[in-house]
Amino acid sequence: ADQNLNLGSVTEADSDAPQGSVIRQSPTANTSVDAGSRVGITISNGRVPVPGVVGKSEAQAKSDLANAGFQVNVTTQADGQEAPGTVLAQSPLGGSTAVKGTLVTITVATAPSPTPSPTTASPTTAAPTTAAPTTAEPTTVAPTTAGPTDASLLSPDAPTP
Repeated sequence: ADQNLNLGSVTEADSDAPQGSVIRQSPTANTSVDAGSRVGITISNGRVPVPGVVGKSEAQAKSDLANAGFQVNVTTQADGQEAPGTVLAQSPLGGSTAVKGTLVTITVATAPSPTPSPTTASPTTAAPTTAAPTTAEPTTVAPTTAGPTDASLLSPDAPTP
């Protein structure tokens, strides 16, 4: 029934109630007021706190965000500080508010690619080669013309000096 009430101030507030729903009124329901009185209302803007998930496992972060009504997008980043699978960052930030259904992007650590350590050059194994035959002419040693200086070597019968 028409109570001849007038709409007073309208404000928005963070609430998990659907956006646009009246979540409070002043004066409260069932309060006696004069005809023509103003009634202020607060409506839901549909914004809820975004859970902080940095430092949690990817699985826990997805669960927390989904339970709060958010969609989750996962990106990865190589990180040598945190264990693989750990959430490094999120957007929007934990503690902020966002409308239910908003996409929250989490960045998850992956193991860094192994960096080749400096090493000495490893020996290479070359394919065996077959040496080509040489075509050089054989050489002969020319006889010497100088003889022994020790006379005893000239002849066994030679007198020793």
